[in-house]
Amino acid sequence: MRALETEQIVAIWEKGQGALPADVAMLFLCAAFPGKAPKDLLPLTVGQRDACVLRLRELTLGSHMEAMAECPHCSEHVEFSFETADVQFGRLQEPVPLRHRLREDGWDLTFRPLTAADVMALKRTPDVGAARRSLIASSILEVRHKSDPATPDGLPEKLLDLIGAAIAEHDPQSEVPIRLNCPACGSSCSILFDAAQFFFRELTAVAERILSEVPILAKAYGWSESEILAMTPVRRRFYLDAAG
Repeated sequence: MRALETEQIVAIWEKGQGALPADVAMLFLCAAFPGKAPKDLLPLTVGQRDACVLRLRELTLGSHMEAMAECPHCSEHVEFSFETADVQFGRLQEPVPLRHRLREDGWDLTFRPLTAADVMALKRTPDVGAARRSLIASSILEVRHKSDPATPDGLPEKLLDLIGAAIAEHDPQSEVPIRLNCPACGSSCSILFDAAQFFFRELTAVAERILSEVPILAKAYGWSESEILAMTPVRRRFYLDAAG
């Protein structure tokens, strides 16, 4: 895996406009593994996918990250910083077990980790609860209730919560909480870190800055967009300064 080049940054920014989060994550995966077909990356678990995205971010922009979140108690904007190591819950190449079992209140379930394919199969929907139920159902391999065969449909909400927690436990990079302390009201809260969405917001700022430089350099030197994007940031900055 190598750092993203300028052309790749701009291409991901362009293709990611209006895309679903799972599609944005797949754009990063395809850029990280250019020798693999997208279908070969779909079996990665959500945790493996996000670990790859986080590593790609580290190679491209470094290990330090700065962010802002809204306090759910007082709505104050809280600025915070962290390192990639703070949100890495496993090694990139570490295998993830593919079958797990859960027994609770007469239910006996066998399930697997969620994959990139599972998340991409979700339709765009404002109903978060329905999306969550659909995702969890896709992870279930076998269901028995009091020794009788059953289906994932109609599972109790409590059981869905337990399966969701178990999936996150067995594929820890798939659900990464960050603990925040609000300096305004003194409360604490936990937010989920989405590596792909975080990285995409950063790349958006980078891509827009780069593209704003293109017309300046094109006018000053007559170069095409492709020629300008192919330059290293150092050379591009040198010519911008010279043109100014």
